[in-house]
Amino acid sequence: MTRDEFVQRMKAELDRWNAQFGEWEKKTREAQAGLREHYERHLDMLARQRAEAARRLEEAQRASPAAWAELSRSADELWRSLRQAYDRAQEQFVGVNDPRYR
Repeated sequence: MTRDEFVQRMKAELDRWNAQFGEWEKKTREAQAGLREHYERHLDMLARQRAEAARRLEEAQRASPAAWAELSRSADELWRSLRQAYDRAQEQFVGVNDPRYR
């Protein structure tokens, strides 16, 4: 994957994750107290991972060709890791719409 492809892919994914994160924050505020704490922990974890993704995106955008060659070796692994974190968070929030949790 080229640097431009990586940057475009990360920007699009971060935009999508940011929109979803906002929805999850709203659902968390509406959840019962005990469940809210559970979701807040997951939001905190996802926020840290989202910040790491944004940091790596900036790093990729500023990277020289030589630095990108080194960074690109781990780009696929980073992408997989971020995708898995998002998927795990998504699984945690599936039940938030359940009326029992309001």
